[in-house]
Amino acid sequence: MPRSLITHGKAATPIGVPCCQCERPIEEGDRGFIRPLVTEKGLAKDVAIHRGCNMATTIGHLLGLCTCTGWDDVNERGQELVRRSEVGELKRIEPRATT
Repeated sequence: MPRSLITHGKAATPIGVPCCQCERPIEEGDRGFIRPLVTEKGLAKDVAIHRGCNMATTIGHLLGLCTCTGWDDVNERGQELVRRSEVGELKRIEPRATT
């Protein structure tokens, strides 16, 4: 069983390991998570993900920061979500009414 499924808390920053979303290496000072990834074969392994990349893949669309609105790079979406979060500017985009 992957370590992330049975423990929690802080982990050492996996410097140089690629983020599972943007594939950019994790750098000193980056914030993020180690989370389990279940493969098509049902195997789970721990992967690293930047905080912003995690935000982009979970809430980006709700906040208007997604490929639908021209934000093609997951890392750039993530950095913008983190920036907005840190200054208190995260605002949900309300869906357009359909007629």
